[in-house]
Amino acid sequence: VAALLVEREVVRRSARAAPVGTTITVRELFAKVPARRNFLGSASSEGRQITTLVSHYALAYPGIAFRLEAGRRPFQTSGDGNLRHAVAAVYGAEQGDAMLDVAHEENGIAVEGLTGPPSLHRGNRTGIALFVNGRWVQSAALRFAVSDAYQSELPGGRYPVASVALHVPAEAVDVNVHPAKAEVRFRDQRGVARVLRHAILTALEGAGPVGWTLGDAPAGEEAHAEGPRPSLRERLQPPENANAQKTLAGDLGRAAPAGDEAGSRTQRETLPLLRVVGQVATTYIVAEGPDGMYLIDQHAAHERVVFDRLKAREGREDAVQPLLEPVLVELDRTAAAVFEEHGSHLERLGLALEPFGDAACLVRAAPPGFGDGAVAGGGRAMLEKLGGERRVAGPFDRAAASVACHSSVRAGMALSLEEMRQLIEDLGATTSPRTCPHGRPTLVHVRQEALARQFGR
Repeated sequence: VAALLVEREVVRRSARAAPVGTTITVRELFAKVPARRNFLGSASSEGRQITTLVSHYALAYPGIAFRLEAGRRPFQTSGDGNLRHAVAAVYGAEQGDAMLDVAHEENGIAVEGLTGPPSLHRGNRTGIALFVNGRWVQSAALRFAVSDAYQSELPGGRYPVASVALHVPAEAVDVNVHPAKAEVRFRDQRGVARVLRHAILTALEGAGPVGWTLGDAPAGEEAHAEGPRPSLRERLQPPENANAQKTLAGDLGRAAPAGDEAGSRTQRETLPLLRVVGQVATTYIVAEGPDGMYLIDQHAAHERVVFDRLKAREGREDAVQPLLEPVLVELDRTAAAVFEEHGSHLERLGLALEPFGDAACLVRAAPPGFGDGAVAGGGRAMLEKLGGERRVAGPFDRAAASVACHSSVRAGMALSLEEMRQLIEDLGATTSPRTCPHGRPTLVHVRQEALARQFGR
């Protein structure tokens, strides 16, 4: 029989099975060191802290049933050992269903748990729950590793939801650096953070693309179409005999859909049917869906499309297009230093560069769609941007993001309805259609209810 006493009064008695072993009896816990009531927060504040603690240990031990009676509805987990069910109890059923499995082992460190898709994010880091050897811990380095894995997937100021447990050899971690053991110190902190980030990235890559479906255009628009609809890249692709006039917004080649390359990947989300309405300020695409209006930044959207195509074509023979004549690009000291640092990454993207004196380089090949004039005019600006790029993790991804930025449709460029449809369709085939490689949002969704409120309906 177990009894719970508060201020020497029995509050509850309940039968408990006592396994054979050590019996611990606690009496007069605060006899000599009384609880400092004056320093406690309000009842609601203390209640939130208790709820947070219980919730995290429910995530740490899904095989144990937790029940917390606080407020109108008690918090309760099933204790069936399924972490997804525990996440559903803490964050909600829809979020529990959407979570991605994490399972990775490297250098003696095992990482397991669940992490949210890019469409699931919050305005703070409270949704990131981390456990080390069964203990809930607060670690800025580990939280940063999780957030960094989503660097190019989430808008700025947004953070993922994750419940991840790390199993680290006991001799590689010190848990005695905090009175409540809420913080830990690793022998190789960078190594542990690197393994955790790799585990999250692997889970995100296995999630596959977000599916977007376009709605049918009005009959009046289709009546003017003759033959197949021209794609955005067809309009931007200059004639074969006008190589010198190609623009940086030219074709980078259509990557094979992610579903073709990894048929087992799961489509995590499908957005509603969208019908392109028009363009605002020659910068934003206006589209209508059954649940409201969508505004799509054409530059950010195309940037995501180009970025994914560049990464998909890495190392392939068709990723390189030799130029008819080498293009000379003059460099200042800063751009020259960036070229020296990132030259190998740019070459993997299809840009073949070689030094030419102390303040210039020769471009002998480029990804398909990069013309001579485009390379000469945008090469130096691209290197300067790459030198200041800090929003994208990994040197290769930074190089790809810089190339994508300088080879995408610009704000202020007029697009036809057909081109806008094509761009949205291409965006839907990417891995992260809601953000550009730098983390900026590609679209804004205004619900019908919000529109009605603006008009006083």
